[in-house]
Amino acid sequence: MRFRDKNELIEHIRSHSPRRAIVRAIDHAATVTLYGGFTQVPPSKYGGWVLTVQSQWGMLWHVAILTGPEQLEGHVMVINEIPWDKWRGDDAKSEVAIGEVPAFCVKQKERMLDE
Repeated sequence: MRFRDKNELIEHIRSHSPRRAIVRAIDHAATVTLYGGFTQVPPSKYGGWVLTVQSQWGMLWHVAILTGPEQLEGHVMVINEIPWDKWRGDDAKSEVAIGEVPAFCVKQKERMLDE
């Protein structure tokens, strides 16, 4: 599965979200932040993209779109924590893999690796 930009990721979440509340938030001007690509998104063993969706009412979800075998390709799931140590935007070339806030992601990854 290939995503060219953040809007395609958001549309995929809208079409495949496990929670209707996330779709409603997106439809009602949620703030969506793309953190980029990750080599692994626990609890799965597969990589993918991680975004946060924050509703105008203050609800926040960490949402992952998985890459992996055919049956999981594009699977959308809500995760409890962002696996910063698995962020791969620092060696990526595409904007979708790097994310919108790479400096923030680098700091989070370094902090996680120092712990």
